[in-house]
Amino acid sequence: MVTKMPIEKLNGEFIRGYTKALIDVQNFLESHSEAMKYNKLYSHKGISAVLSALIQNHEELRETGEVDDLIVKKDKKNIIVCKAKSE
Repeated sequence: MVTKMPIEKLNGEFIRGYTKALIDVQNFLESHSEAMKYNKLYSHKGISAVLSALIQNHEELRETGEVDDLIVKKDKKNIIVCKAKSE
């Protein structure tokens, strides 16, 4: 069960961080819209895969506002967005 914290108990720093995170995600989606269209990621599964990749790489997103070197892997039922392995 998820409990919601009353807005009155949230401090300004939390609200600014939360807002920055939403803006970072919005900017990522906007700056990668062509690649997302090309890879057909504007679906429930596609958006979920992108958000999962952003969550997995949250430190990079927080520090730079970007996550570099993401790749899309697809099979018949799944879409996976992950970091490219450096060789």
